[in-house]
This record gives sequence, structure tokens and C-alpha cells, in this order.
Amino acid sequence: MQNVIFFLQVRRKEIMMNVIRYFAILCVTTVSYAAQDAATSSGVRDLYQNYLDGIHQISFSAQNRDRVDEKGDVFTNVVSEKWKIDFVKKRVWRVASKMNGDPQKTDQLTPAPVYSETMLGTGIYNTIGVDRNTNTAKSFTSFVEPSKNFWTKEIGWGYLAPMFGYIQNGNRYLYIPDLLLEQTEVKRADGVTELLCETEEYRLSIRLATSSKAGMPEQIAYTRKMSEGSGTIKSMLYTVERATVQAGIWLPLKFHCKVENYSRQQKLPKNVRMVEGKVVVMPQSNIKGNDSIDIPAVTFVAEINLSDIHLNALSDNDFQFQAKVPNGLEVHMQDARHLKYAWLDGKIVPRVEALKSTDGFYFKNGSGTRWLLIVNVIAILLIIAYLIVRRKKA
Repeated sequence: MQNVIFFLQVRRKEIMMNVIRYFAILCVTTVSYAAQDAATSSGVRDLYQNYLDGIHQISFSAQNRDRVDEKGDVFTNVVSEKWKIDFVKKRVWRVASKMNGDPQKTDQLTPAPVYSETMLGTGIYNTIGVDRNTNTAKSFTSFVEPSKNFWTKEIGWGYLAPMFGYIQNGNRYLYIPDLLLEQTEVKRADGVTELLCETEEYRLSIRLATSSKAGMPEQIAYTRKMSEGSGTIKSMLYTVERATVQAGIWLPLKFHCKVENYSRQQKLPKNVRMVEGKVVVMPQSNIKGNDSIDIPAVTFVAEINLSDIHLNALSDNDFQFQAKVPNGLEVHMQDARHLKYAWLDGKIVPRVEALKSTDGFYFKNGSGTRWLLIVNVIAILLIIAYLIVRRKKA
């Protein structure tokens, strides 16, 4: 009997030791797998970040065709753009032109007679309206103190935003790598890596062509779960149809973008009001009417075609106005409308200085109104003098 009891005690100890070993191995394995999954998630997020970081400089042409999804399946608007972007020094040169004609017949479209040319950079935000026939600036808009975060707020990526790792949300841009949090899930299959990050606020999924296109994102889908808070975007779907490789980096040649926005209220500028359904500019002393407008929910569908793509071939000369900007052209400061500035020898200067340097010749919207007034006054004085002399002779 004592032998049986002794045997049972020994077996009990062996069983307990095996149970302890099992849980120890289970804990070690679980921690190992967790660490491996974390390393995998971090590695794939780094792969996407490295893909974006590999684009230092780029220039290209783009044609954007879009439509309002609720109003049919035919494109109704076409915009042609040229871009030069330096991601390292954070500066941009862009030309945008509305295209006239049937959006379905892209080979028969003609550019509008006026286009915009924009330069952005540290402390620089300049936009001119250019007459295509004369290649001369007719209007000039700038800022006394440009926004320090223009790169994520005012660059105007539009439908190109997902291509460079951004999602437009109202008047600012969200950087996609910042949205891929630690809980991001990773799946691999058939040379494609899928990332999925889901929070209480949004759901973000990215499909990377890891085998065939060195990590280029083939699809990015973003959905906001809450309409409250800042921003207007409800969902965004970016899908690449064709791609090309430049200097070892894959880039889209043709892609589609679908953007769904929430309805919202848009604040109007200080001296602008909505009166009886019309937008009216009013003097500050007699302001009345609604100071905001209701913008309904809308979904845009776009097709973007890129061409003339070049990487890392830009210099300082590429970030200068290509159109002619006449000395003395008035510069309208968006953040200081009461101040008067003008363009002089490649710089924005106070209007008084421009007048002195141009001998009083002041261009306003391209015309020498000051000199014209002086010439008219002189002509009138000569006529009066002639009439006085003639009367005395008579």
C-alpha cells in the first residue's frame, strides 16, 4: 500500500512538472510570435515609408477627368496640370489649366485662355493668373506670412494626394504612414502585402505590390467612422490601373480615385455674406446676411493620367515663374488686404518702392493707369492753352 502511495506521489510530481513546462513553452512561444508579428508589422510599415522616401524629386504632367457620382457616369470636367516637386527641400511649382471641349474626347480638348502658375516653399506662396496668348501675368496673389504647415494644408494635391502618401480631409492633409498604428495587421499572399489598421475613428487598408513593383501601393482605401469632428471626408478609394518604373521606383501612369464627402457648413470670408441665395461682397461697416453656406454631401469620381515623368532632375531654376511677370504688377496679399505690394525685379516689395523704381509707372492688372492719367491731364492742359492763345489772337 505504501508503494502505491509513493508511486502516486511521484506521478503527481511528474504531471505537475509537465504542466509547468507546457505553460512555460506556451508563454515563450506566444511572446515569440507576438514579437515576430510586431516586427513584421513594423517592417511592412517601414517598407511603405521607404517607398515614399525614395521619391526625392519628381516632375510630371497630369490630366484629371472627374464627375459628380450622383449626377451620372460621364466625366464633366477636365483639368491639365504640370508639377515639379522637391520633397527634400519642400518646394513646389505647378501650372493648372481648365480644358475646354468634350471631356470624353480628350484628344480634341483645348486649354482655357487663362491658366494659373503657383510656387510654394518655405516662406513662399505665390500664384499668378497668366494670359496664354501673351504668356504674361495679369494677376498676382500671395501671403505676407505663409502658413508654416503649407505642406500638409495648402499644397493642393487634389486627386494626387494618395500617390504621395496623403489623404485630403477638409482643408488639411493626413499623412498615411502616421495612420498605420502599432495594431496594424499584415497579410501576405501571391506577391501582395495587405495592411489593415482599424480604430474607433477610421479604417485604413493598403495593398502593396511587394513582389512585382517594389512596394508601390496598388490600392488605398480609407473610411471615417464618425462624421463629427474636423474634416469632411467620409471615404476615399485609390486604385492604380497602369504603372511604370523610373530609376528603380514604380509610379502610377493611370489611376482612379473616388472621394465621398460629408455635408458641412462652410464659413465665408469676413466681408462676404449669403443674401437671398446669392454670395455678396459687402463693406465691413454695413455687413448683413448669413456668414456661412451649407455644402451638401457629394461623391467625386476621377480618372488621372500621368505622362512625362522624371525623377531627381530638378534645379533651383525649375522653381521660378515661367511666365513673364511685369515690374509693378500689383500683388494682392490674402492675409493683409489693406497693405499694398507690387512685383519688382523678381521680388515682392511695398508698392511705394515699386513706384519709385519704375519712375511712377504702375501696372494694375497689366495696364499703366498712372501714366495714362498723367498723359490725359497734359493733353487737356495743352488744349486749354491752345484755346486761350487762339482767343487772344482773335
